[in-house]
Amino acid sequence: MRTSKRLLWQLYPISLIFVLIAVIAFGVLAYGAFTSFAKSTTARNLETQTLLVRDLLRPAILTDDDTRLQARCRSIGAKIDTRITVIGESGTVRCDSLHDPAHMDNHADRPEVTAALEGQDGQSMRYSATAQMEMLYNALPLRLDDTHIAIVRTSMPMVTLLHSPRLFALTLAVAGVLILALTAIFAWIATRRIAQPLGVIQDGAQRFSRGDLSYRLPRIGSRECQTIVHSLNQMATEIESRLQTIRKLEQMRREFVGNVSHELMTPITAIIGFVETLRDGALDDPDRAQDFLRIIGRHAKRLRAIVGDLLSLSRIEQDEESNDIRLESIVLGDIITSAIEICRPKADDQQMTLLTEIDPSIEIMANAILTEQAIVNLVDNAIKYSDANDRVWIRARREDNEVLIEIEDEGIGIPSDQIPRLFERFYRVEKARSRRQGGTGLGLAIVKHIIHSMGGSIAVASTPGVGSTFTLHLKPSP
Repeated sequence: MRTSKRLLWQLYPISLIFVLIAVIAFGVLAYGAFTSFAKSTTARNLETQTLLVRDLLRPAILTDDDTRLQARCRSIGAKIDTRITVIGESGTVRCDSLHDPAHMDNHADRPEVTAALEGQDGQSMRYSATAQMEMLYNALPLRLDDTHIAIVRTSMPMVTLLHSPRLFALTLAVAGVLILALTAIFAWIATRRIAQPLGVIQDGAQRFSRGDLSYRLPRIGSRECQTIVHSLNQMATEIESRLQTIRKLEQMRREFVGNVSHELMTPITAIIGFVETLRDGALDDPDRAQDFLRIIGRHAKRLRAIVGDLLSLSRIEQDEESNDIRLESIVLGDIITSAIEICRPKADDQQMTLLTEIDPSIEIMANAILTEQAIVNLVDNAIKYSDANDRVWIRARREDNEVLIEIEDEGIGIPSDQIPRLFERFYRVEKARSRRQGGTGLGLAIVKHIIHSMGGSIAVASTPGVGSTFTLHLKPSP
């Protein structure tokens, strides 16, 4: 008679096989998704680089000879670590940042060039006879006049594009081995726990068969299953909550990185462009040179302001997380007076009036330096979004168990649908006006973090065309 296998050895191998299949399937799907994402992201980045390169090379393509154009092409290509090629409408290569155009074939038959000659965004992945490797290309047309165009093309080696997916695949393989090893251990324990109640039941049945009817089986199985189900549910809920938090933080991080990159690239690109223009001959025209230097200086100051606000925001967040923000009893009137003196020159320049209504006896539990910075930011914001001869009120009063500080202006106001996003980093109600007056888009975010770090809150009430009121809620001194 053939002996049946124990339940333990029937369940354990099957569970391992299922896990192995799941890990392999997940790895294949994850690798495919990541590879597709990496390719599409790289293609978009290359297209963006092509647009920037086209704008940077436009003056040289229109006016310079091929020798100077070649030098310019090599200079920009080295700075952005990307191969750049400029092709005439006949397919003749005018310049290439890595190779000598004189030894390069006619490019009229290249798929990306053909598409660009038809006025489209040309992109292709193919083997380059010049570079002798697989390359990713992006080509854009540049109209020289009503009938003639040139093609600006950027490219990068496919080996660079595939580096991240290969590293990701290696990480997946290592993680898969670890998961399989851990799963083997836990599957063994879980299978034993499943089989053990059946063994107890079998022992009880044998005792019953021997006539031991006084024996009672322990209440196992159902109660253990309920406990396991309850534990798993709690675990799943906790994991889901943590994953949602991680996703939210990751999304915020990506948006922040994207915003920082955008805010920094604008002045950097402008500075590089004007410096190159000065190098290309604008220095010979004193009036133009002075204009360009003033523009460069303005963008450099903007960079300094953005970096300074980013450092302030980072420092406040770090101090808040480590509880390093020291709170003490301070006289609010002194802080507001100091903040007003800082903002008064800017208000005087715009012929604006700063008015105060302050109870001199109010004391709050706060950090004096951070409180002054928050009030300065709000008053400066009120001045920035108001017109000449407008008024700004700074009020402070004690109400119930808190101190209210109000900064009210007669400015442009804020649409109600934009108020929820007002304290996001780099968010601006009027982008052009904010940048024109030197705003970084971080002032209100800094105010929010300062007030929260001191256990307070901030509220906004605004009517477009009438004005806005920012109200700080802080703790009074005991």
